[in-house]
Amino acid sequence: MTNIFIYLIFIFTGLITGSLSGLLGIGGGLIIVPILAYTFKLINLPEQFLMHYAIGTSLSIILINVSSSTYFHNKKKRIDWNLYSKMAIFTAIGSTIGAFIAFKIDKETLKMVFATYVTLVALKMLFFSNKDHQSAKVTPISTYSLVGLIIGTKSSILGIGGGTISIPFLTWRGHSMIDAVGISAALGIPISIFGSASYLYNGLKTGIEVDMAIGFIYFPALFGCMITIPFASRLGASYAHKIDQRKLKKFFGILLMIIAFRTFIKNLN
Repeated sequence: MTNIFIYLIFIFTGLITGSLSGLLGIGGGLIIVPILAYTFKLINLPEQFLMHYAIGTSLSIILINVSSSTYFHNKKKRIDWNLYSKMAIFTAIGSTIGAFIAFKIDKETLKMVFATYVTLVALKMLFFSNKDHQSAKVTPISTYSLVGLIIGTKSSILGIGGGTISIPFLTWRGHSMIDAVGISAALGIPISIFGSASYLYNGLKTGIEVDMAIGFIYFPALFGCMITIPFASRLGASYAHKIDQRKLKKFFGILLMIIAFRTFIKNLN
């Protein structure tokens, strides 16, 4: 497998995930992780830590991804920083916790539970979200904090940005879809910072040395994705502010169904 082909995979991955981040406020980890795992197997990274490299690298890519997306959504003044502050510190704590328990739980069981959750959320968005946007509901700070902790923990374990949990939760609490997308993108920043740092630390503890990698972060993949992420994220964010919110919810619901179906099939096999 030529190095050029491998880098093209990384560049194309950045293009896809950047677009999804700008459009839907998700970090793209559910797409990044399987692509990286497949690619890392091609270039013979240590088999026993293949998923750890994929997840750790995914979180570092997500940092670039959601930072770019957050910048463009903030320019449109669609991020509620007061609400963000209620959740951010707990997503950071959860992200750190998730990275350290990732190696001590049955990931296949967790993935099945996660896929079930995603399916229910997708069905709700596809078939039970046709009402016009209403004002945000009064929600205790403790609820936002708890959800932030859950988002951070699951995101770090699975190498994702958390949008599949934060966006449904925020829309359920009455926030508009476009505002939920912006806040979700911003929440991906503490998740990816603390998550990737924890995977870097855990990787260094193994004592395994891989060229162009530090800990469980493989830098050629990170740099390859960085080439296309800013452009793609800007394009996605721009389109998110033009599309009808109902259509955006439908699109997000379809994406979640695809993710859940893929997870179920993979685990059953």
